[in-house]
Amino acid sequence: MARINIELDIYSGRENPSFVVEDDFAHWLLTNTASRASDPRGERLGFRGVALSSLTDEGAGRLGDDELYLSGEGNALAANSELLSAIFEQFPKDDPDFDQDLLLYLNNKLATGTSQTTTILTTGEDDGPEAAESDAALPSCPIEVETFNPRFWNGSSVVRENNCYNYATNRRTNTFAQPGRATGTYPWPVDCDSVRAAAISDGAKYGSSPSGFRSCQPDSEIPRWYMVMVIWPGYDYHWYRKQKEGYWGHKLGKEPARNTDNSGKVIYDPETCDRGPYTEFCNYFISGKSSKVR
Repeated sequence: MARINIELDIYSGRENPSFVVEDDFAHWLLTNTASRASDPRGERLGFRGVALSSLTDEGAGRLGDDELYLSGEGNALAANSELLSAIFEQFPKDDPDFDQDLLLYLNNKLATGTSQTTTILTTGEDDGPEAAESDAALPSCPIEVETFNPRFWNGSSVVRENNCYNYATNRRTNTFAQPGRATGTYPWPVDCDSVRAAAISDGAKYGSSPSGFRSCQPDSEIPRWYMVMVIWPGYDYHWYRKQKEGYWGHKLGKEPARNTDNSGKVIYDPETCDRGPYTEFCNYFISGKSSKVR
């Protein structure tokens, strides 16, 4: 019996939702993906693609050595639209991880099918005038900043094990860290208030604006990382961290760390950058040495 796990590559903070198909539809997938090579993995916030992996030896080797990735971005979206549409029709019924609003969002992606610019990682050697302007967003509290170092996060053994919260707090725990997990404060529902409370429970200080911090991390908490949190209302959260070069870095769930937004532009202001479906800007935060992250 063929059984295939289907993972939506869609979230940044939370674990991606997945479900299992078997029998007729699993065989249909194996037939219609025969000899297919995986597409490059996604690069933007929001829906990036699906990962197919066999759960039985019947499909072993027919979906690549480990999995087959079908991109939902750029030109690949149009090429994969029939497969993706059929997969979306198999969503589990009465499962809150696959509600009608999410299905509507995904089908709208298929319907529009617009190609987007390619994301390019930059080194910061030519920061431009935006870098100086970004200093206006520095907090009223003392912070430390680190040189942008995506290689630390993007190695094959760690890239899938760490997410945006790991990146923002600069803690490579390999646990796909969640705000509040280490301190017993689960961020639910997924909104600004819940995720903020979970991050505060972990030890972060927050401000409604760069100058709006009610208290700062003391010198005993060095290094103190400057972070921003945004929300895809009801679905997911995402975090950014200020870099020494003046821009902001981030990591999209299981995907590589980068310093560019959904339009491929270097991020000098996370409030105004292209964040895809993460439309709600929440707060500024500062973590400290003793912050708990797991």
